[in-house]
Amino acid sequence: MHMIKSSPGRLTVAGLAAVLLAACLVWWQAGPAQAAYTDCPEKTFCLYTQAGGAGEMVSLAPQDGPVLDYGTVATLKDRTFLSFRNNTASWTCLYDDPAYGGTDIQAVLPGHTGGDLAKGADGLPKVTVASHKFAPSKSLCRTGFDRCDAGRVCIFQGPSGRGVGGVTSQTEVLPDGVLGNRDYGVTWDDKLVSVANRSHKTACFYRDPGYSGTWQTGGVAYRAFVVLPGEETTLPADYRSSVSSHKLADAEGKC
Repeated sequence: MHMIKSSPGRLTVAGLAAVLLAACLVWWQAGPAQAAYTDCPEKTFCLYTQAGGAGEMVSLAPQDGPVLDYGTVATLKDRTFLSFRNNTASWTCLYDDPAYGGTDIQAVLPGHTGGDLAKGADGLPKVTVASHKFAPSKSLCRTGFDRCDAGRVCIFQGPSGRGVGGVTSQTEVLPDGVLGNRDYGVTWDDKLVSVANRSHKTACFYRDPGYSGTWQTGGVAYRAFVVLPGEETTLPADYRSSVSSHKLADAEGKC
């Protein structure tokens, strides 16, 4: 609705009546604005470019899966979203960075009838939504390990499987059925923060290229950080962002 403000002046009785009538018309016309968020289709999650369910609306359906980078989707990129409605039966997890990354997360409960994104002290949304997924529980918004398929060993540049992720590559065949990646190079060197091991192998991670180096923890030197089959973990602070090579072995003793 566009309203034009006129300059002040004296009003006749007829003029006053016209103003009162106009005020009534404005109030009546404002009625539909109270129905914000009602344009959100059933079984979708909707984001709006203005507060209170106003502005442009984009709807997202759980069956379409997560979006790891809004910058790659025409209807989502270059837009700042300020409000939402969750018309689904799932939790909707909103992330500040692509690939479920960033410090802040907003988890929206199923069936939420609409609201503004949470704001920080600066009055701006804490989460400038850059990726999202749907989850059966709020706690699962904190993890991205679900991206790792069965049979894989997956590595991530954020905690709990969040942030940039990848599947480990084994470029070297070693004795005793051991497979290895001798040197992560610039792509992953000193960037690994968390691991999901969905394989039947034991994953052995090393500080230096060539399966070498040690970590000093509590005055004790440790040669490898081991992730057993079926385990998901965020590396402890002493090991985090300091891995340069790894092996996959049939047993921990072959690390």
